Amino acid sequence: MRVFVAALETLGADVVHADALDHAAMRRAVRVAAPDVVVHLLTAIPDRINPRRMSHDFAQTNRLRTEGTVNLVDAAAEAGAKRVITQGLATVYEPNGADPATEDVPFWQHPPKEFRPVLDALRQLEKLTAEADGLVLRFGRLYGPGTSHASDGSFVRQVRARRVPIVGRGTGTFSFPHTDDAASAIAAALATPVNGALNVVDDEPAQVREWLPVLADLLGAPPPRRIPRPLARLAIGGWGTTFMTEQRGADNARAKRDLGWTPTYPSWRQASRLNLPTPTIRSGLPVVGNAVPRSRPTGADARRSSSEKHGRETTLRKGVEVMTTEVPSNRAGRREALSDPGYQAFLVLRTVFTIAPIVFGLDKFANLLTDWPAYLAPWINNIVPGSGQDAMYVIGLVEIVAGIAVALIPRYGALLVVAWLAGIIINLLTLSGFYDVALRDLGLLVAALALARLATKYPPARHTS
Repeated sequence: MRVFVAALETLGADVVHADALDHAAMRRAVRVAAPDVVVHLLTAIPDRINPRRMSHDFAQTNRLRTEGTVNLVDAAAEAGAKRVITQGLATVYEPNGADPATEDVPFWQHPPKEFRPVLDALRQLEKLTAEADGLVLRFGRLYGPGTSHASDGSFVRQVRARRVPIVGRGTGTFSFPHTDDAASAIAAALATPVNGALNVVDDEPAQVREWLPVLADLLGAPPPRRIPRPLARLAIGGWGTTFMTEQRGADNARAKRDLGWTPTYPSWRQASRLNLPTPTIRSGLPVVGNAVPRSRPTGADARRSSSEKHGRETTLRKGVEVMTTEVPSNRAGRREALSDPGYQAFLVLRTVFTIAPIVFGLDKFANLLTDWPAYLAPWINNIVPGSGQDAMYVIGLVEIVAGIAVALIPRYGALLVVAWLAGIIINLLTLSGFYDVALRDLGLLVAALALARLATKYPPARHTS
């Protein structure tokens, strides 16, 4: 914060401190500042968001968008400010619709429960802004310096680690305004007497299945995994799954018309190579840097540039060989990885939880190992249609799917096995005489949890030289 304040003062700004949730303090601060226009950009969004804990992670931001907005609007009116501009979101429109959403499209009517408090706070912010005859600038998914999509941002780090999958068909649509364009839209709004709400986004909304592979490629990261929606719900909950599959893009035509504003980066395709880190090499762990457009050298300069570039890339390749540990690209590195006890444990658990569910699932159709219907609790047998053997056919299919999921996407497949084993344990505890088997399955459940955790460090993908 001190660095930020010092930077503002260097630019000639007068900085006044106040607690935005303290009504009296805000009134004093705004009265001292005596602004012509108040711009409300208050948030407290954590660097990394847990989609299962949206209400918790956004609790302070929700207060800033409700209580903080009340305090700021009251203070602005008392100080004689002529206008109020607030920051909203262009990522919360009703998802039903093929075209990018205009400002007239309503917000989600029935959002996932984890997101409802966030959406309620946004509605309240817009209501308070409208009552003050102000303007809401609805930003899309911001990228650029200081965001989660910056080269050091949390989202980019997850993409590098291959922890951002394409969920289902990857049909969630994102609108990406650059931070420079967000700033220029605010500047245009300061000079333009417009009220209501405007979408501040780029010209080209894009689906996850389109932009995420491009981002991974720019980072030199492995291609993103693809996982079905049911598995995604186990890992990231209802909101995270919906966010990646149903989010609707936004239309910026009204902002262009009313503000006379045009984005410097009209397309995420154009901007990505200028503002996202690009790979220097593609073996082992990537060494990345920010690409800066330069003029093309000619003659002797071109030969010298080529020689220097070759020398730098040679040095970087040596650096990568040293850095590569978990997913090596040469035989010596593979042997080193196989000597890692953690990686050995991962391979053992992944192999066991791939083979065992498939074998047991197939045997549900043959009953060679045991009489499987005997393991079905009577109360379950009474509520499922068909015979006990019919139920075992379904169980066998689920177990086969779980084994395949562990083989392909162990991090999420292991969680599916955990959920499945929990159901088996409940069944056995209600079936007299099988407590020892239930205890054994509890041990397997703990092992599957261990596999899920190890899979976050040892992804199954392999990089090649």
